[in-house]
Amino acid sequence: MQLRAATNEEIENSSYNPSEGQYLRVSKSSFMTYKTCPRQFYWRYIADIPKPPANEAMLRGTRVHSWLEGTYMNDESIDTTEDEDAECVAALGQMENARIEEWGQDEIFDAVVSAEHKYYAFDEENQVVLVGVIDGVLRHPDGSLIIAELKTGEMGDSKLGRTRRELCYYNAILQANGMDEVKHFMYLTPDCTNEKFLTSMINNRNKKVWLGESMGVTVIEKVNARSLNAFAKAYNSVIPSMKSREWPISWNDYYCPTWCEFFAACENEMMGVTAPLELV
Repeated sequence: MQLRAATNEEIENSSYNPSEGQYLRVSKSSFMTYKTCPRQFYWRYIADIPKPPANEAMLRGTRVHSWLEGTYMNDESIDTTEDEDAECVAALGQMENARIEEWGQDEIFDAVVSAEHKYYAFDEENQVVLVGVIDGVLRHPDGSLIIAELKTGEMGDSKLGRTRRELCYYNAILQANGMDEVKHFMYLTPDCTNEKFLTSMINNRNKKVWLGESMGVTVIEKVNARSLNAFAKAYNSVIPSMKSREWPISWNDYYCPTWCEFFAACENEMMGVTAPLELV
């Protein structure tokens, strides 16, 4: 996987649909969606189906992200939080204040390189434009970069693993743009009350942890070669498959009914209630 910064022409002539545009466009979300289930990718990015309205959890997540962006950019006008977000935002502020106090910084925004910034990269071999909007790129006290990711909702080991893959994706884009080396990933989880997860993080000598007063945890870990190599392997498998325009169903008895809005269509097809779709 050899990436470079994308040109404006490449960006403008890219599309999430492999059948359209001169170049395939891939985001963190589309990459992770295809890796989870190619058919779900088809429904979300290829089929002409209106997107369902955002639910309250999604809206809340967007509002909390706005608080972090405003704090990182030292711009209170970006903050769109509401009263019901106060507990989550308070935990997030406590976690970040604990971090900057330990690192000897004066303000949270002092070490911020970018917040909610959109980065692009280009894969010449596969003719793909990669795009990523990164919650935060920070400067570690050792001079290297940190990729920060905010996740609302509960946190556990499997969610942490998925998020790590997302940050490996972001790391590839940053390196393609000539940024300094990323040596740490930071996970901000202000809603976390999972005692088993908290205990495992606190007792892991390879993790650095800061806690909110009543909930929430920040976890920082060093980027390791195994994670980067695993991402590169997944990337080299997913991108050619995505471009091949094949959208098989990858069924999971728990994930699909719980998290996929299209599960009924796939279930009916697998049971023979409906004919297999002619996918394009």
